[in-house]
Amino acid sequence: MNIVDYKSKLDSLTNNLLSEYMKLETMYLRDKHLNINSLSDVNSKNSSMCDTLSSKTNEIKGLEKEIEGYKYREQEYNRTIDYQRNKIKELEETKEQVNKFDMLRSQSKEISEKDKEIERLTKELIRVKEMNDMKKNITIAISDEPNNKLSGWSSPPFSESTLSNEVHKEKSDNDDDSLFEISYRKKKYYRDNDNKVYLIEDNEELGDCIGDWVKQENGKFKLVKS
Repeated sequence: MNIVDYKSKLDSLTNNLLSEYMKLETMYLRDKHLNINSLSDVNSKNSSMCDTLSSKTNEIKGLEKEIEGYKYREQEYNRTIDYQRNKIKELEETKEQVNKFDMLRSQSKEISEKDKEIERLTKELIRVKEMNDMKKNITIAISDEPNNKLSGWSSPPFSESTLSNEVHKEKSDNDDDSLFEISYRKKKYYRDNDNKVYLIEDNEELGDCIGDWVKQENGKFKLVKS
């Protein structure tokens, strides 16, 4: 084989080598380009994830602040509820005390009225007893005197109304300084020191007891009939 043949083979090998090199370089550049694109996509995804993470972090911080605000409002509501509960408890205690006071005042008033009624009934009982004793004495005196004479004077027929007038007259004559003339609803009555109210007979003598002269809360007096 001559030198021309060797040169021809060498040229052929050289061309083949260059061709393979160019293929390898093309593949390398292509792979490099693909890798660059892939890295670019990865970087883009990482950047997007970083942005998302930052946004979520900011959102979490905002939610944490909102939660803190809710906690503060909850504390305020709890304080308000406790204050209102205490006020309601105080009002209930005050109402209970007022109810107790009203009940005691009502009981005291009722007891006072019952005491007055007992006093009135006691005096009325004493008056009736005195009248019965007087009637008994008069009856005995009349039965002992055949001519209906008592100590030198004639005794007229006695009736219950006559006896009652005698008793009232005696009280009026003996207790003039303890009787007072009062006016109630354009009508006049007698009142004694115990605030008992009596009718005034046509002859201005003491009549029957009809009630009590009671002082009202407004300071004025009122006739409370029995």
